[in-house]
Amino acid sequence: MSLAALLAFGFLLGMRHATDADHVVAVSTIVSRERRLGAAAPIGISWGLGHMLTLVLVGGAIVLFGIVIPPRIGLGMEFSVAILLVLLGALNLRSLLFSQQSDRAAPAHTARHAHAMHHAHPHPSLRVRWAAFTAGSSCIRPFAVGVVHGLAGSAAVRCSCSA
Repeated sequence: MSLAALLAFGFLLGMRHATDADHVVAVSTIVSRERRLGAAAPIGISWGLGHMLTLVLVGGAIVLFGIVIPPRIGLGMEFSVAILLVLLGALNLRSLLFSQQSDRAAPAHTARHAHAMHHAHPHPSLRVRWAAFTAGSSCIRPFAVGVVHGLAGSAAVRCSCSA
């Protein structure tokens, strides 16, 4: 087989893997806050790099050194991804609820403070604080989620339960 044929086959298998439901849910949950493709792309790339790094390092070590992951550890890694997906979904629901509440409360809150032209807001909303916290780390969290996701995928490389 030629190198080009192997690369094409690897690309097709990679695309099939990337469109698995768990990957689509994980990435779409993380990038759903972004309104522009240019803002969402670095987040998705960060997730992919975390996933790839783990697969290459851990999966490579498993293949090269013939390591067998015990079934209990492999299932624990898979369970950690399930917990992570549920947590991401809960965070998105929470974010949605907070945004709806703040949208309803904003007119009344603004009216109360209309008398101050340059009012220094002493009590920023939870949404504002969360946005400030995540602004500097917008690619760190997706990278970490990708790493955890990659660990579960690495366990499947050579798990004694699948042999």
